[in-house]
Amino acid sequence: MKHRGYNRESDFTCAFDGWENTIQAVSDHSAVEINIPPLIGGRPVTAIGNNAFLGCSKLKWIRIPDTVKSIGNNAFKDCVSLREGVLSTDLEKIGAFA
Repeated sequence: MKHRGYNRESDFTCAFDGWENTIQAVSDHSAVEINIPPLIGGRPVTAIGNNAFLGCSKLKWIRIPDTVKSIGNNAFKDCVSLREGVLSTDLEKIGAFA
């Protein structure tokens, strides 16, 4: 497998509510591979929000760091090309239709 470096922090929109650092959206909906960094804004990425990758129809591969505990509803809705993912080993919750 070729090396898949982390995406830049600026590729994601995140929200920190004092408890969770949640990815709310990705800036490039034409991305084919996404390797989420474990830290964004100096804080661990702990969640992927509802609809975060909605419509990323070219996305084929994603790596979710072990810091992520939950994936929101419809997080990968309409990611029709998604074939492979490396999930967090600490994942506790996957929302409906994720």
